[in-house]
Amino acid sequence: DVPTSVIVATRDRFIPTRRQRRLAAAIPGAMVYDVDSHHAALVLASEEFVPVLVEACRSVTRRIEKRHRAA
Repeated sequence: DVPTSVIVATRDRFIPTRRQRRLAAAIPGAMVYDVDSHHAALVLASEEFVPVLVEACRSVTRRIEKRHRAA
């Protein structure tokens, strides 16, 4: 069980949003973070993508830390 965050590009024309969400739903406990951008958001729309990426990473970190405190 690995904490996972999935970023969904809501304007992606290559990988439909429903398919991205289906992938996320197949990962137990995955958190979904939407970015209002396209397939190449990481490169071409970093001002929108990076804040979502940072929040997704923080979510994973929080869940790992919570697990360690409970152990």
